[in-house]
Amino acid sequence: MSKSRKATKLYQETTLGDGNCAFNAFILGLANAQVFAAIEKEAERRKQNLDEIYKEFIHLAAAKLNVAATYAEVKAQMLWLRKNNKRLLQQLLAPVMRQISIESAQKNPRHYNRTIEPFLSAFNHFVQVEVFKEPSNAPLDDIFSPHAFIVKQFRSFAEPLKNVKPQERDSALILAKDQLLNWWNASGYNQFLNEMQKNGISAGDALLAEAAAYFQVNVDVSRPDYDKAHRIHHETGSIPIKNDDYELTAKDINQLVSRGVINREGNNHEELLLLPLTKDEANNRLSAIKEYDVVSSYVEEQGDDVRLSDVPKEMKTETVNELIQRDVIARDSKTEPFKFRLLQVETQERIAEMKKKEVILNAIEQYHSDAPVLNLTNPDAHWSNLQIKKEDELTDIIASRSFTAVSNQEKWSDFAESLIAEDQKNKLPKNIKYRIQDKTATTEKKKEFVSIETQYLLDEELAKRIDHEEHLFFKQTPEQIAADEEFAKQLSLS
Repeated sequence: MSKSRKATKLYQETTLGDGNCAFNAFILGLANAQVFAAIEKEAERRKQNLDEIYKEFIHLAAAKLNVAATYAEVKAQMLWLRKNNKRLLQQLLAPVMRQISIESAQKNPRHYNRTIEPFLSAFNHFVQVEVFKEPSNAPLDDIFSPHAFIVKQFRSFAEPLKNVKPQERDSALILAKDQLLNWWNASGYNQFLNEMQKNGISAGDALLAEAAAYFQVNVDVSRPDYDKAHRIHHETGSIPIKNDDYELTAKDINQLVSRGVINREGNNHEELLLLPLTKDEANNRLSAIKEYDVVSSYVEEQGDDVRLSDVPKEMKTETVNELIQRDVIARDSKTEPFKFRLLQVETQERIAEMKKKEVILNAIEQYHSDAPVLNLTNPDAHWSNLQIKKEDELTDIIASRSFTAVSNQEKWSDFAESLIAEDQKNKLPKNIKYRIQDKTATTEKKKEFVSIETQYLLDEELAKRIDHEEHLFFKQTPEQIAADEEFAKQLSLS
């Protein structure tokens, strides 16, 4: 199950600003040896075949990467490009990731629901600025306003609001939003998905969540308007509603949601998605609260009058926090006292131990997922990957060799591409990927074939020798964008 861990400082890794930045960031986060290892470990635990569960991605990515259509080959090429030409990695695979995400969204009814709040937020901003002529901060996740057909509808439904009296604005705005949602549900949403299939159209949280669901990874997003990272997709496993040991009722499910054990029902309405909890946290939330006797006695004395009654001032802070966590008490503002929000019976059930506690804990232990976490950020509406910077570790293989230097004027990408072209021309065996030109201490040159694993190490050392700054920490300047576009043309990618 989830383990508590110390916070790790993350550093922003800039992505290409080509309209695909959300998918570029996802690809950079995914193309990580540790992430792949965690995916493989989880697939092994679930007894899943990686070539099967990622069949569609492997087929599309292999064609772009010019490798055999297997998980191992696609992974190896992604990691190689991640080390040596991450711009090319983004250019090749962002369109693939877009296609996977869109197709997943089209099959997932929850994706529509996820668009509603940001869609209405974008409309609200439009109304405030264009109709009411009031200042309003544009939502950071507005991926709707760039579409002309959506702005046309915004204008159409906002136009009648110009003649509304100030005291009637709220009710009129609610009506306009209802009418707008009717259009969104009838045709707007499907048209939006069709538009989103086009390369270079900005995407947001909802489509990234689809990508995360496909790869069975968690995604945390950091933004200037978030107090802490927000998880846009939970991939912590799911428990069945019914198995040989138990059958959960609607009442049980409501309890699990209220106690913060599950997130919501799965796509097929047969599974319940787990929230990321440690074993102790899950046990505590299914058990009775620590001061159960004290709170239970108070609730019994009050009867149904407990609802909307103030929480006794003498109640311990720890107990108050438990009641907040189980959604038993709440308050309207920080200056107001906490009040009980449920009637007697429901309150008693919420603070007591769940009758099916042990079988549910067993199910959580069996079905939980230790999926990896991708960390992304989108300040100023540009998506980037967040990564941990580590000192490179060199092995004896690296330390014992010296390599032909490539001039600073020659791009590493050009050098690497020339080697790939030669390898393809010479039809290297499938288990050999690339060739490096080795140079001995006596200036005598020779060509040597190496394994994929050794090649990664050689590439890393050579990349350092060429221009370490260019490959790991390039900045997205106008000059760099122009260079990227020219490079893409040369590779027939544009």
